[in-house]
Amino acid sequence: MLPRLEFNIGHLTWDTNLFERIKKTKIRNKTELKDYLFKIYPEIKKTKTRKDIRLFILNEYKNNFDEIYGKILYFQEEWDKINDKLLKAISDVIETEWDKNAINAYVSISPINPRELKNYSFSIDYKANYRIFLAICTHELIHFLYFKKLIEIYPKIDTSTFDKGKTWKLSEILAPILMNNPKIVKIIGKSDIGAYVCDEKISKKFWNLYQESLKNKESFEKFYKKCEKII
Repeated sequence: MLPRLEFNIGHLTWDTNLFERIKKTKIRNKTELKDYLFKIYPEIKKTKTRKDIRLFILNEYKNNFDEIYGKILYFQEEWDKINDKLLKAISDVIETEWDKNAINAYVSISPINPRELKNYSFSIDYKANYRIFLAICTHELIHFLYFKKLIEIYPKIDTSTFDKGKTWKLSEILAPILMNNPKIVKIIGKSDIGAYVCDEKISKKFWNLYQESLKNKESFEKFYKKCEKII
């Protein structure tokens, strides 16, 4: 039985942890997230404590509750039309089965969309339009099975690498490419193959490799092992 992606109100503690972590970061490749957060919510830059951040987020939820609740209903209605078809397609593409009964999407005031791999949950901005909503959900669902598949390929893999280093970077490069597998395109249409972690030339290189893999009817495992050699 396939799980159902369920949309719920954003997670206050999750958002607070995220905003606080981003505000404090000094890691070079994450300063872009900080700049983006400050651009959307310049008030966060002025906060001094975790309590200040939490209060700001809480007020954003209160002030925009009607719109957020409306988006929860809208996202759920639209998603239910494709849930089973898309989850089955993703499972077929990555060649592994779903192992959860439900997946949670938190409709949030956060413009940044974090995920939690252990319990299959992620955040989506309530301001997202239909195309962005489809892209974010599909991207994150691919990540859940992608990393499950890596554990099947490498049972002793260090799962902390799923959020850093080359293993994480490759996952971000391949997710938009996998979104363009014909089985997925048939359901949600074509997507941009570009990834925010690399330039267009690198994405194109992996795209060409994937096209060759599909043509030769290679397994996902064989394709992945080719990719990890050149990342």
